[in-house]
Amino acid sequence: GTGPYTLPKTTVKNALDIDAGSTVSLKDGIDLAIDGPINNNSFLTLGIGSRILHKTDYATFTDAAGALTFSYTAPANVYIEVKDTNRNLDGTIAETITATITATSGGVEKDKETVTLTETGPATGIFRGSIPFVNGAPVKENGTLEMDDFGSADLNYVDVIDPADTAHAVVSLDLP
Repeated sequence: GTGPYTLPKTTVKNALDIDAGSTVSLKDGIDLAIDGPINNNSFLTLGIGSRILHKTDYATFTDAAGALTFSYTAPANVYIEVKDTNRNLDGTIAETITATITATSGGVEKDKETVTLTETGPATGIFRGSIPFVNGAPVKENGTLEMDDFGSADLNYVDVIDPADTAHAVVSLDLP
């Protein structure tokens, strides 16, 4: 049907499919736990303190085409992809999320950057973004990942709807 539907209590579902033209609303303080896929082609609204409990599918580093990668050599763009379908609250637009990249060398934090990821299209739940990586003196939160020595980058994603839902990936950072 086309709803709207209001869920009054904690509900566990194997999957959630929201058809175009429908709205599913969670009342205040409701946790909706979903074990299976979420396919939202319309609207999912959250009441105050409501949460969608659904594990992030993955967080990874990629190349420009979206293929998995394990290292970058400066200068380069570092590409990030996160799949978290419960962050697709409005199935009619491409939404955004954030992730953090921490660059370390010899166990010492060198740089830390917050990257905005944009959904690849309406209702995909797949979010991508990038940040430049250069050889230079690290400056935190300036929109560029800088390293003055070889090291690694840790990608950390925390779902703001369910902070217990996290995803992590690591990549090697090389200098010329």
